[in-house]
Amino acid sequence: MFLIYVVTVSEAEYPREVSVKAFPGRDDAEKIYMPTTYCVADDGCYIRPAAATLEQCMFVPQGEAVPKSHLRLHYNSDAFEYFSVLSTTSVQNFALSYEFEKVTRYSEPLKTETIPAATSLNSAGASAYKFFRGVSIMNLIRTKGISETVDSWGAVTTSSVPIQSTVNNINCANQTIIRTDGTQLYDRATNPITNLCYTGGNWNENCWTTSVQAGTTYTEITVLNPLEASTILGLIGGWIGLMGTVGMVLFAGYKQIFGDPRDENGEKGENGSSNATGNGEKSTEMSSTAPNKI
Repeated sequence: MFLIYVVTVSEAEYPREVSVKAFPGRDDAEKIYMPTTYCVADDGCYIRPAAATLEQCMFVPQGEAVPKSHLRLHYNSDAFEYFSVLSTTSVQNFALSYEFEKVTRYSEPLKTETIPAATSLNSAGASAYKFFRGVSIMNLIRTKGISETVDSWGAVTTSSVPIQSTVNNINCANQTIIRTDGTQLYDRATNPITNLCYTGGNWNENCWTTSVQAGTTYTEITVLNPLEASTILGLIGGWIGLMGTVGMVLFAGYKQIFGDPRDENGEKGENGSSNATGNGEKSTEMSSTAPNKI
């Protein structure tokens, strides 16, 4: 039975349990990062991390990855503090593409399938996952395997109208712009975004933004190990108990049909009388020879 069980679980998907957790907020200790993300816009991408406190904006050229430090995502009710990317390529609707990894089999290790992020908007990147201009909600399914964790991200566009504002901390206007290596590209005085995207303080529609926000909750799938020692011991105990129960049932059936095999047949005494009692127990009769007269 144990061998059958091991073979069965090795060929089948592992059991799992599903729970829903609150997405961490800005001040929570838990940190969750978006997947590997590349800039696909021809003119590059101006990245603003979520809830940024520094008046800096990062320029990421086409085909380069956004640094992980800028990809932290957390729930925030303030739309001006969303993760955002500004694009000056007006003829395109996409600025960022992200890697998508999904679990295809719950086993040890997990079997996954990965669709890499695009590095440009050519035919090779047509099927890659991308952020459409406007506002997107990122949904997360976190699968905790026995030896690894896989985050599967998916973006849902909630509005194709970008969040446009003259507020400095969202669209990179009037800010110092740095490269991905941390060196300064423009200071606040020479920032080209100010004149390129604003005309007389009004937003120029040739510039547009994509804002990304985390959902309020995310789904966590925990894969259970059917070969853990506690599980195996519990199964062995269950099998022993089951075998004992089956044995008792068979014995009770045998007694019902053939009688109790522990009972002994009655024996005849010297005078032909039975020495057996009705309960299957032997009776012992004490007798002695009468003494002779003197």
